[in-house]
Amino acid sequence: MNKSVIQVIEILHKEWQQRSPLFAASLSLDKTGLTKDYDVRPLIMQMNESDHDLLTRLMKSENLSWLIDEAELIVANISTPIQAQKLRLIDDNNQYTALERRSIRFHRSSAIEQQDTIRYHYRIYRYMFTPTDIGTYPPLASRHP
Repeated sequence: MNKSVIQVIEILHKEWQQRSPLFAASLSLDKTGLTKDYDVRPLIMQMNESDHDLLTRLMKSENLSWLIDEAELIVANISTPIQAQKLRLIDDNNQYTALERRSIRFHRSSAIEQQDTIRYHYRIYRYMFTPTDIGTYPPLASRHP
């Protein structure tokens, strides 16, 4: 096959665009966040996994981040047509941009607060298995003759 991960992403994105005009009109691929050159792989195999799982596996193997970003964050008025979103590929944290408004609005489903608040903050732990050695010791000599 002799393709890099980026080339595989481009190929699958083009296939999805050919299959669905709605997909083609609503999501474009943005590679401006890529700063490195990626190695060509002699073989990339997809077996019993969805396209999403394949791309996730490949991007994780190359330490790529991805996000869906808006082409225009703020529209002038309600009648402005919706712009296509961008699938941004990023390989450097400096490519992330901060929101100009510098805050994120959060509303609970009941929407009873007068002010925006964040009610819950979760910490996520990841447990990893590590190799361990289990020592075996000979049993103590029996006290009975």
